[in-house]
Order: sequence, then structure tokens, then C-alpha cells
Amino acid sequence: AVFDDVMADWGVKRLMMACSVTETLGGIFLVTHFLACSWYYLGARANVVGRPGWMDALQEPLPTEPFEFYSLSLYWVLGHLVAAPVDPDMAPQNNEERNFTICTIASSLLVVGTGISKMTNAIAELNRANAEARDTTRQLRQVLRATGVESTVVSRMVRFALHSRYRQRDFTADQKVMALLSNSMATELIVHQRSVSLNVHPFLALIRDSHPEVFATLCSAFVASIYADEELVFCKDTLSERLYCTLNGRFVHRRSLLSDMGTYASMKVDPTQEARLSVLPDIRISLGSLCSSDERHIVEDCDCIVDTFHRSRFLCETSLFCHGLHQSELRTETFADALTLTGSDFAKCVRATPKCVGLVYRYAKGFLKLVSDNTAIHSEYVPLGEVRRLCEMLPKSVASEEADLESPAPDETPVVALVESLAGVGVQADACLVESLPELFGELHPTAGVYAKLGQESERKRALASMCSFAWLLSDDLGRFSEAQPPDKRIGKDMWAEFQSFVRWVGLTKDEVHAMLVFLVLRGLGKVSSFLKAMPFEDRRQESVVQRLLRCMDTQVPCKTLLNYEQLNLIENCLCMHQAFNLAQLLQGENAPHQISELQSLARVHGDRVFKFSLFAHLAFMCGIRGAEAPGSSLFMDKNMSWSVLLALNVLRDVTKAPPVAMYWTFICSRVETIGLAIEEEEDLALARLACLIRATPDSVDELKGAWRGLGSHERQSLTKHFLADGDNEPAFVFTFLPLYLTNARNNVVVGLRRALVVLIDILDLLQAGACAEKMGLPTIAVNLEDFGPFAKEVKSPGAFMAVTEHSTIVERGSELLLTISTKHKQSAAEATWTEEPDHDMHASLRRIGRAVGAVTHACDAYHAKNVGDGGGAGRRRSSAGRQSSAALRSISKESWPRRSPSVVGVGGSDIVWT
Repeated sequence: AVFDDVMADWGVKRLMMACSVTETLGGIFLVTHFLACSWYYLGARANVVGRPGWMDALQEPLPTEPFEFYSLSLYWVLGHLVAAPVDPDMAPQNNEERNFTICTIASSLLVVGTGISKMTNAIAELNRANAEARDTTRQLRQVLRATGVESTVVSRMVRFALHSRYRQRDFTADQKVMALLSNSMATELIVHQRSVSLNVHPFLALIRDSHPEVFATLCSAFVASIYADEELVFCKDTLSERLYCTLNGRFVHRRSLLSDMGTYASMKVDPTQEARLSVLPDIRISLGSLCSSDERHIVEDCDCIVDTFHRSRFLCETSLFCHGLHQSELRTETFADALTLTGSDFAKCVRATPKCVGLVYRYAKGFLKLVSDNTAIHSEYVPLGEVRRLCEMLPKSVASEEADLESPAPDETPVVALVESLAGVGVQADACLVESLPELFGELHPTAGVYAKLGQESERKRALASMCSFAWLLSDDLGRFSEAQPPDKRIGKDMWAEFQSFVRWVGLTKDEVHAMLVFLVLRGLGKVSSFLKAMPFEDRRQESVVQRLLRCMDTQVPCKTLLNYEQLNLIENCLCMHQAFNLAQLLQGENAPHQISELQSLARVHGDRVFKFSLFAHLAFMCGIRGAEAPGSSLFMDKNMSWSVLLALNVLRDVTKAPPVAMYWTFICSRVETIGLAIEEEEDLALARLACLIRATPDSVDELKGAWRGLGSHERQSLTKHFLADGDNEPAFVFTFLPLYLTNARNNVVVGLRRALVVLIDILDLLQAGACAEKMGLPTIAVNLEDFGPFAKEVKSPGAFMAVTEHSTIVERGSELLLTISTKHKQSAAEATWTEEPDHDMHASLRRIGRAVGAVTHACDAYHAKNVGDGGGAGRRRSSAGRQSSAALRSISKESWPRRSPSVVGVGGSDIVWT
């Protein structure tokens, strides 16, 4: 091993010098050989033609063999090259020989000078390298000896430092040299350098063939690591974070015969990656899964396998797709090096290419299943033969993968006939529309369409229900529209008349009707998880998926091929509006006035036609929400829901004229007026929005008011400030899945609405403590509470629920914040008892005590202002929430509310008067 290390340190430079000297000497010999042959030829030719030559001047005894003449010629040439004395008997005897002699003397300067220069440069390069090595050795020895390190350790460190220095030169070029290359050339250089080692892995080779740009990025993302002899690369029961590709040196892989993989049960999956790993069973190593003995030296101990190897091998590949603990140990026997890649870097490389994300996702699922199901395969070393078989089961190309999702091409004639019938005023649509639509739009075909091939039967039926409801609205067919609704909830003729007034106000043209049908066909595909996961991580929205389908996938969604440019542009602009504003969120009070402000801006940019089209699109797909139960009519848009939807449509129709804050609070206040919730004080606005969030009914108003009064004044003030933030004058947090969280908390007897509101205040404090609004720099910050809904439903201990924010983490995901609950705390939801953890629960207790103190201070200030007076100082110290409340109340005076009775909202009648 010592000899190998010394040769690794010195052999390369010595060999380079030896090659340079050999090359120089060989060049000089070739030149002298050519000149000697030429001198011999001139002498022999002079004898043949019978004129004097240098051979005639030779004294006795004359040479008899050609080799003897060649030897004399070589001696003569070398003498002239190095300016050494030459035998005077070999002097030139004719003009040709004299001219040749002159050329030989002249060329000697060039030949000898070039040879000496090359050897000098080689020696200088070696001396320079040796000087750098000596300087490195000197500095390192000086530091180590000053710290009292033993001489044997000093020698070992010096040898490794020199080895590492030379290996780093092999991995990367000098920065000055790399700066001379363009980015693409530098990447190409790295690919050529590392592809030889990485192409051995079948999946990386598959990425190289299908997505070469991703493979180039991956090559650049690998980090070169150099290890000393007897160095621990990773050890058992530590976090597995990176893939290892060993290159040079001898490694020792030690693993237990009874490797317990139960530690993967509690792993936390990186939210930036796609593969999710469930609890893996115990995995035991079998000698039958090992490679041939010429690649490894295997020693089976009583409780472990010691595997020594020196060839390229890929270890810990599971770390690219999930978090877990190492179940083995890797050490080096000699100086060695490897390429490493972390899971986060791997995700960054592939996320920019959606199709590659899909390929990686399917491979990760298959790989993790292979590791979990096959007890003969160790999780940290999977033989490349198994990986190759797994890759063979993946699609051979993107084209073959997309071909599997092709839908039947549409027939233009019947589609145009349907559009013309729906665009006609008062024309009855076909009664068997639910059966004919799948034939007209191949995407909806029950067996050959893209929905069926993706296993999205529920979404297919929702799309059918939306299209049928759209047809019944255009053809004024109340019977078929409400056919599936229960009699006691069926929509009445008065509300149907309001819907017809809205249809006339929109006034869709024939081209717009066709565009709407295509939009309703495609919108459900935006919810397909495989399409969403194929999008860049920061752009995983339903609207973004539909936009990509419109731009790229002609064979999968052929219905768009019948649209012209204006129709496609109309759908694109509609999707932009839907991405900025969601009508369903407004109905639940889930968004903020800033979303209406964004809708207002887009309506002014894209025009009135796009705005009306987008509103009708909202109405159409909401009609099909319960389409899985009744695809031929609208089960969702019954009497109760129709009132709220019509109210929202009535408020939004003047979006380009009215103030966004006034429109928002007009809708909220008008909606809660029907459940008996009056707006008289500032806090009533926040209570009204909360009533929309919990989907309050007249019977649940008392429960809502009781939970609100159960909060302290400072807590109510905090919620009021949050619910009244408009996102324009100050940042606002918009909580997605907040209605689900509040509903589940209400239905859970151990939680209740009051505790849910207290935890919501804790969440607001957590976001403010982290300065999330300042860091994001956005008017409205979306906060995803997806984890909190199921937790509020399943938790069995009030203490565990109240401590949930102390076991939560804020993760930035694009323009959204994701609030995740720790795995350990999720598991505590099933426990009926909760043991407080002082380190975590102390913070929550201190926050609540601080809120209580603030409430007392606030009450004292109010009492002082009322009974003593401070010249208006208390009024000046009023909170920003109070100022917002007053502004909101002024913006929604009674004259700004709809003039008609709440039971029938006028859409096509008189305009709303805004103040």
C-alpha cells in the first residue's frame, strides 16, 4: 500500500518527464538517421557515376559492409550536429556533398536547440511541481509539528495532502483555464470526464439517452470526494443523504447479515422530491445476490459480511428518493476517491424538465418497491443487473410513453353541429348528450380516452357533468339541469331565471361556446397527480397543467386541434384569471380582497370578453363538482348553493368599476345576513368571514358566537387583524385547506371550534415570528395547511392538538409556504393521553401568557380612556386591525349591498350602487 501511495504521488510527473526526454531523443535520432542515410547515398551515388566522393577519400582498409558505411555516416552527422571533431578523410569531395554539409551544419542549430529546449521545459515543469509539493509539505509539517502531532501521523497526512493535490488536478482544471471556456463547453468537458464512470449505471444511461441536457446537469452536480487510507466514508445509523459512485482505490463495505430496515418507518420525505416511501420490512442479505468473486473479496463473519472491492460501484441510491439511516459501513483501505450526489441536488437537476420528472418518479417507485419487496437485496447496494431489469420495464422513450395516452381524434362535423345547436338561442340540446359527448370528444371515451387510461373515472364524469350543465344552461333546460337534485333542494324557477339572465349577460358566441367545451374537457386533467408531478415544483397548479396540455400534447388531447388561435388564446387568458382568482375560495371566504384586485387588473388587461368567459367557466365546472354521482345533470348546484353562487356573480360582474375591498366585503356580509349574523361592530366583519369559512348555517350561529366570545380580547383582535387584511395595504396570509381544518375541528369532540381558533392564532404568531411576510415580499402569501385538516380530525387528545404548532415546520415551496407537522407528532394523534414536552410546549405556553397579558393591558387602556380620558391618545393608539375594520365598514355601507331580496339576487337587473 505504501509503494502504491508513493507511486501515486510521484509516478505521474516522473513518467511525464521520462516521456518528454524520450520523445526529444527519439526526434534527434530520427533526424540524424535521415541525414546519415542521405550522406551515405551521396557517397554511393558518386561512385556509381564515376566522380570523386567522400568514399574515395577514405584510407585503407576500406569498409566492405553497408552497415560499416552507415556507421561512418552516422558518426559524421553527429559530429556536425554537436560541433565535435570529425575525421578529415570524410570531407566532401564535390559540390553536392559540400552543399549537403552546409545544410547539415545549419540544421544542427534547429535540431539541437529544439531538443534542449523541450528537455529544459520538462525539467522546469517537474521542478515547479516539486517546488509546490515541497511548499505544501513544508507548511503542513510546520503546522502539525507545532501542535505536537506524532511523526507517523504527520507523514500520513503529508502523503494524503500530496495525493489529494494531484487527484484534484485530475478532477477539475484550473479556474483560470475554465474561465476561458463558455458554460456549454465547460459542461461538455465535465460530461466527457465523468460520463465514463456514470454511464455504468443503467438508469443514468437511460437519462443520458432520453434527456441529454438533464444528464449534463447531473454530471456537473456530482461532487468529487477524496478519502485517505483507513478513512470512514459513512457508518451505520447515520443519516443517508447522498449517492456514492466509487472510482479509484480499495473500499471495504461491512454490513450486517440481519440488517434491520425498520428505521425507514420514521423517515421524513423531502417535500421537493416525488417518491414516498412507506414502512419497509426487514431486509436480510443473501450471498446469492452478490456479484462474482473476481469483482469482490467477500468474507462472511458470524454476524456480518465484509466486502472488499476496488472497482466502480454505486451505493446508497435510496438517498436520492427518501430519507433514512445507513444500514452498513464503508471504509477505505488505500487512498481512494468517489463522486457523490445529494438528493436535493438530484431533484434540482431534473425538476426543470417535467418529462424527466415523470421518468424519475416511475423509476423511484419501482426501485423502492424492489428494495422493500426483495429480501435478498440490501438497500444500500442494489446489483446493477437488478437495476437494468427495472429500467427495461420503463418506457423506452418519451414518444412511446405518450403514445399510450393517445385519445381518439374528433370528427369535426358533429362537433360543429353540437356547437351550433348550443349557440342558438332557445335551442334544445340533445337529451342523450351524456352518451354522445364521449363520442364527440375522444378524451372522455370510457375506454380509449386519456381519462380512462389514467384511471380518472371520477374526473371524467365531472367533466361530463360540467359540459352537460353548460349545455342545459345555454338551452334553458331546467328539467335536465336539476334532474338529479333532491326535491326539497331542487333549484327553483326564480333562481333559474337569474341564471338565464347571467347567460344572456355573458352572451357567448359560437367560437366561445366551442372554446368552453374544450376547456371543460381539459380542466379535469389538471388534477391528475401524474401530470401535476411532471410540472416544475414551484408551478404545480391545475391551470399550469392545462396550459401545458394546450401547448404540447396534441395526440393526448386532440379536441384542441379543432380550435383556432383566437380560441386557444381565450382559454389561455381564462386560465390566467383562474390562477389569480378562485370563485370557490371566495364562496368560503378563503381568499382576500387582493385576489379580487388581481382579477380586476387582469380583466382590464384582457378585456370584457375574457372576463365574462372566465366567470361562465367558473359556473360551469362548479356545476359538475358532484358529477361522479350524476354525470348527466348538476347535483351540486342546488337551491342553497345557487344563492351563494349567484350572489358572487352579481358582485363580480362590475369588477372593473368597483373597489375590490367593497366587492369582497359586500359579498361576505350579504352571505351571512341570511343566517342571522348582523354586521354592527368592527369584529363582526371578522366573524362574518369566519362564518363563511366554517360554512355556518342558522343553527350553528350560536356555536360560532360562543367560540368567538370564548377567546380573549387580544386573541379576537389578532384574528380580526388577520381576517381584515386585504393584501394591498398590508400583507395578508391566505390559508389553503383552512375550511377543512375548521370543519374537522368542529366535528371532533375533543377539539372544538374555540381550540381550533386558538391554534390558528398560534400559527399566525409562528408566521410573524419567522418574518415570513417580509421574506416572501408578496402582497398575499399562501400558506398550505394540508397537514392540519387530517390531524384535527384524528387527534384524540386536546393537549396534543394545542401543541401542534410547536411540532410544525415552515417550508418555502415556490410562492407558497407549506406548514408541515412532524411525523412523531402525527403519530401522537392516535394516543388518548398526551405527555407534555417542556422544551416544545414551553414556547406555546409563553405565547398564550403573552396574549393574556396583552389582553389585560388592552382592557386597562380602554378603561383609562373611558373613565379618565387621555385627550384622544387611546384613539390614536387603536390597532391597525381597528383601522382596517372601520375602513371596511365604510366601504360596504347599506347602499352598496344588492338592492333585491337575499332570496333572489338580481344579476341581469339593476346595477349595484358602489360607495
